[in-house]
Amino acid sequence: MHPKLFDWAAACLFTFMIGFDEEIQSRHLHLGILAKHGIYFGVVLTSVIFGLPHFANYLYGHQPLGQTLEQMVSATGFGVLAAGLYLITGRLIVPIIFHAITDLPMALSRNLEGGSGDGAPGSDWGFTLVLLGIYLLVGFTLVYLAKQNSNGDLIKDRKSTRLNSSHTDISRM
Repeated sequence: MHPKLFDWAAACLFTFMIGFDEEIQSRHLHLGILAKHGIYFGVVLTSVIFGLPHFANYLYGHQPLGQTLEQMVSATGFGVLAAGLYLITGRLIVPIIFHAITDLPMALSRNLEGGSGDGAPGSDWGFTLVLLGIYLLVGFTLVYLAKQNSNGDLIKDRKSTRLNSSHTDISRM
């Protein structure tokens, strides 16, 4: 197999596995538990929980502190959007694929260009804050629409991929 083609295939598989693992954990498990306390509470807390582990990139010397903080903020916003995608579609595969697609440039920069794979070469808080605003606006809009379109039980209404087996009353969220 041609080395570049192999790198592309490896990057695609790598990002899909990251998306699969992180979305199962964040959206399926954590949101399923925390949504019982209110859907917005669950979305926000699972998104913060999703963003925090990215601090390991600084702790292990993979990137500078400023860039790591940007990544944590961006990942937290991304978590809101991923939760919205999951709740509006009822299918966990949607945020998994979206996650893989957004991680693909990072993986390709690492595999194809010999880069570090940690994103942009320096800090750009302006871009990060604009991206955060987009993630939050679209994500919370999707959560709101999913809540409006539910029959009172957002989690139960998602028949194809249930967050948990209990029935959560969305009207109290």
